[in-house]
Amino acid sequence: MPDAPILPAFVRANFPDQSARVALGLGGDIAEGLNSFITQATASYTIGKNAPYTEKLSKRSYTPAALDTLLADLEDLTAAETDQTEAEGEALGDTQDRDEAYNALKAYMKEIKGTLRGALKGQPDLLAKLGL
Repeated sequence: MPDAPILPAFVRANFPDQSARVALGLGGDIAEGLNSFITQATASYTIGKNAPYTEKLSKRSYTPAALDTLLADLEDLTAAETDQTEAEGEALGDTQDRDEAYNALKAYMKEIKGTLRGALKGQPDLLAKLGL
């Protein structure tokens, strides 16, 4: 199977007509950013499986079957990106939960220390041992 990044250069070299390159989604610059890249590549691979593009693309190993494999790879990439985004969101939620639990513990410890200082007011040695 051919390398996916070679397709834009191949299309530009073998389809001199701008309308063909535009139809394949490769008339301008290569998309920047993951989502833009996936959108552009999906359009190119899908359209490239159809006439009149199939013949020239197949000569360079971009057969409809190879393009289907590349489309499946893009779907896997999309799923992995979605999983990562969800994991990042969960991590943020976990951090917030942890911070809330820490703040509640800190407030509770402050209350306990205050109670102990009051209860052990006449016992400085014991307060010192407790670090109060």
